[in-house]
Amino acid sequence: MVNRLRALLVSERAGGAVRSPARTVKELVELAKSKPGGLNYASQGVGSSGHILGEMLRLHSGAPFVHVPYRGAGPAVQDLVAGSVDLLFSSYVSAIGQVQAGKLRVLGWTASKRTPTLPDVPTMAEAGYAGVELEIWQGIVAPAGTPPAIVRKLNTELIRAAQSPDVVEKVAAQAVEMTTSTPEDFA
Repeated sequence: MVNRLRALLVSERAGGAVRSPARTVKELVELAKSKPGGLNYASQGVGSSGHILGEMLRLHSGAPFVHVPYRGAGPAVQDLVAGSVDLLFSSYVSAIGQVQAGKLRVLGWTASKRTPTLPDVPTMAEAGYAGVELEIWQGIVAPAGTPPAIVRKLNTELIRAAQSPDVVEKVAAQAVEMTTSTPEDFA
């Protein structure tokens, strides 16, 4: 299984100017409460994980956050960097380049535990917003009726690939947690 972590992102710099003064989730919530109309948050579209997380934060904090839906993570990240929107919940991999370039800041993870990629970034629960949690997972399946021997062989080879140093290194750098299991456990 692959677990793609969602990060709460704010703009660090745009055109040399600091965009968001918030250094913590609590400061971001206080900032939203202090501004008439609150802050706007981008999402990858209506009903996306970013939209759901934004609404979770709004409900858990009582802060006025206004949803601005985009057609995917790319345009949302671009507008966050440009300062057109105030925050974004997104997969880390969608924003990794901008975070590494110092243009975006990660304030929190929406997972149940921190990631070794950015160990100083708290989970939303640690930041004081328990319940603002959403982890996306993926698994590999075979067509119904695939012979058990083939399923076992595929599982063995997929585990071997997942545990290879190359794959482990690349996946970890993207704040993605990969776990392996048996077909029975996955079912």
